[in-house]
Amino acid sequence: ETGSSEEIPQKTSFKLIFFVTILTALIVGFVSGGVYVYFTGISSLKQTSPAPTDTNVDLPSPTPSPIPSPTPEASSNLNLKDYEINVLNGSGKIGEASKATALLEKAGFEITSTGNAASYNFKKTSVEVKSDLPKEILSQIEKALSEKYQIELGKNLTESNKYDIVITVGSEST
Repeated sequence: ETGSSEEIPQKTSFKLIFFVTILTALIVGFVSGGVYVYFTGISSLKQTSPAPTDTNVDLPSPTPSPIPSPTPEASSNLNLKDYEINVLNGSGKIGEASKATALLEKAGFEITSTGNAASYNFKKTSVEVKSDLPKEILSQIEKALSEKYQIELGKNLTESNKYDIVITVGSEST
């Protein structure tokens, strides 16, 4: 009888140790996961606007194209806030679209939308414009962004695109 009464507390003790070990492992796992999410910047994704949901949006391409011909307008008539501008992060670095947006807003532009590009393998910052965009506007954009980014002119946007200008920020800086 004495032997059987000693076995019961040992089994309970083993079960208790096993339960506490599993519970501790789960808590450590949740804390580690939370720290990982915090340091990888997932929490900062809430600060960026979602990518446009327009199904006819042209995907940005890093291939350069010829400079569009300017329309005959006097530069005094140009209002930098009249253009629909979309700034996309194509670098993969958190907050790059916001940094480019700040430079453009400092130059007088009003940004319509920011978001992430379809891919993060852009080296240079690509500026895509509609063919009827005044050359002075393109010059102002290049001037504003060239202090931080290497700029290249991308392909022309289609007239059906809801944006007049799409800027995809690349990873190379000046």
